[in-house]
Amino acid sequence: MGNNMKIKYIISLFLSLPLMMAFFSCEQGKEAECKKDMDCPMGQYCSMDGECISDCKSDDDCMTGETCDAYGRCKPGGSSSGDSDTDSDSDTDSDSDTDTDSDSDSDSDNDTDGDSDSDSDSDTDSDSDSDTDSDSDGDCDGWFDSSSGLCWENPASGATSTFNKTQNYCDGLEGEWRVPTISELRSIISGCEKTEWDLSTGTGGACNLTDECCTQSCSILNCLGCTEGVGPNGCYWKAGLQGSCTPYWSSVGLSDMPLAGAFVNFNKGSVQTSAKTYSYSVRCVK
Repeated sequence: MGNNMKIKYIISLFLSLPLMMAFFSCEQGKEAECKKDMDCPMGQYCSMDGECISDCKSDDDCMTGETCDAYGRCKPGGSSSGDSDTDSDSDTDSDSDTDTDSDSDSDSDNDTDGDSDSDSDSDTDSDSDSDTDSDSDGDCDGWFDSSSGLCWENPASGATSTFNKTQNYCDGLEGEWRVPTISELRSIISGCEKTEWDLSTGTGGACNLTDECCTQSCSILNCLGCTEGVGPNGCYWKAGLQGSCTPYWSSVGLSDMPLAGAFVNFNKGSVQTSAKTYSYSVRCVK
């Protein structure tokens, strides 16, 4: 091959290089098959379908209260992993609702009408029925909340699940257990006033995310909870409850975002939303 031919061959290779690079670039853009996140390119994670995908490129692509991690996955902000698992087992059952209704109705009707039958029947029936037992419902084999009448699984087992499989876990328990609604889950928050909820009155803190208002806009204001990791009972829940201070799924999905569900993070008492594909803890109720 003469020098001229060699020069032409080198020039043709040089000119075809961009086309070859574009071809390989397109090939890399396809979703790769994977078994774990490490099999995927930077910024992607391995889905349950075995495909490398990404939900986000920055925090701006995620919902309120979430951040974009190194694998392109939106996750709740803050240390919601529950490593602070203080799990204060001091099951002192301090909700001593001592309703000492000492109704000492001393109706001393000494009628001075000539017949001095001063029948001072002072029936001081001080029936101090101090029902200090938090499990006043004999049918509850967990923790009974007298304010709502609900029986809660206690302690929480630590089982985690994606949103769509939470009821499968509750079905595996003995009895008619189910996944709580977001209002029910909020009713056991304690120590964070803006996210607490009273089921008996249907009122609570300034956070608007409830069974009746279950859209993304309802969870934006006043729902991010309180100071992380300093709940009054180790977690931001009522005394007597036990388990890890982690996010717990509710049964409520967002009406305007079918792929998202509502949960409570008891590490900071927040009421948040997240993609249903994430695995969070489950505490069943009946």
